[in-house]
Amino acid sequence: RRATLLGTMGGAARIRHSPVPARREVLDRFEQHTSICPDSLATVRNCRTLETGAKALALALIVAKALSLSLATAAFRQLGALLSPVLLGVSFAVLGAVAWAAQRIQREFVFKYGPEFRNRDMDKIPS
Repeated sequence: RRATLLGTMGGAARIRHSPVPARREVLDRFEQHTSICPDSLATVRNCRTLETGAKALALALIVAKALSLSLATAAFRQLGALLSPVLLGVSFAVLGAVAWAAQRIQREFVFKYGPEFRNRDMDKIPS
């Protein structure tokens, strides 16, 4: 069966001399799986949206607090009272954790076997 398969592919010599795909191309999770899997693409898209939303909300909180401190209108004074340092701190911690987690999940869907991983794995092989 192997001889038949080699014959249909142009023979063993042709296969032996054909270019070997780059390691990044072979191990790239995004190209090999994520780009063709609707569930994975949706997960990556949702993580990007979540990360962007968390960062935008944190920025909006900073702008709101700055406006409440700089403008003396009654509405902004009430906003400033709502945005206490404790609430801001907790909000930033939660939003930061959400953005970090979304980013970590996204990394699972792309190439991540770089030189540091390879060297670590090679060190585990006994000489």
